[in-house]
Amino acid sequence: HDVIGEFTTTLQRLVKGPGPDNVYECHNTKKAAKKKNYKNSGISLLIANRKSRRNVHHRLLHGGIQLKMAAAIDFTASNEDFIQLTSLHYLNPYQPNMYARVLQAVGEIILDYNRWVNFRDDDPCCDGLEGLLQAYENTLRAVSLFGPTNFAPVINKVAKHAAEVKDGATYYVLVILTDGVVTDMPQTKQAIVQATRTASLGFKAIARESKGEAMLEFDTDNSRLSASGVMAQRDMCQFVAFRDYYASGHNMDHGQAQLAKDILWDIPDQFLAYMKNNNIKPRQAATQLNGSSARVIQQP
Repeated sequence: HDVIGEFTTTLQRLVKGPGPDNVYECHNTKKAAKKKNYKNSGISLLIANRKSRRNVHHRLLHGGIQLKMAAAIDFTASNEDFIQLTSLHYLNPYQPNMYARVLQAVGEIILDYNRWVNFRDDDPCCDGLEGLLQAYENTLRAVSLFGPTNFAPVINKVAKHAAEVKDGATYYVLVILTDGVVTDMPQTKQAIVQATRTASLGFKAIARESKGEAMLEFDTDNSRLSASGVMAQRDMCQFVAFRDYYASGHNMDHGQAQLAKDILWDIPDQFLAYMKNNNIKPRQAATQLNGSSARVIQQP
């Protein structure tokens, strides 16, 4: 492959469509420097143009699309008992533990969009951020830490629920908080690939340590995840390590804000990809969103 030539134009000219305004000489600077009577390396003609409206997340949100959150927390033995100072679940009466900090960081933003969901079997809904944190503490005091660390069951559970919502007005964000070990990697990849095709769902994995090879398989920014020869329809996964944000000596508030930003950074693009794949277009702006104001997630 080699460069033939190049030309410069503007959107204002292109929208005029085919015609004399959109005929361009392609120039090759290297050839021009070598040939005394060089004119061009060919002509480029615009033969057709088409305008299409690209949906953006704030139009969808103002039209009534709502975000809901599902939270899954790792209660395996490697986290250690909540009475131990070294435990990720340590219940400090003076400050929240690592898991609670992450729930606060993400929840304080997503809470603006709708009610919370954590999919407990007895009662799937929590009343706001305070209700979610209370549900976490109540569960922590009631369970026995064990293993293994399987992601697939919770992904399948939330994806099944999300797939049943056919109103075109809801997008779920599943946040899994873990110490970083995944014991059902093939099943998890299968669950994610299937969810990209059927569910209005995004998946965030937040682990204790920095990125490992296993977790990196989920975070496919530059490629598509595949399982059993089937490619994911879209990117719906992201991984971050919360110890990168809460390192010793760092400002906790700053770390929490940066964590929330990095976790939520690609939700708009994932959200739009799902809506585009399912041909869901913005509706007329709703006058009220279930009593809550909408705040747009913006990318700098």
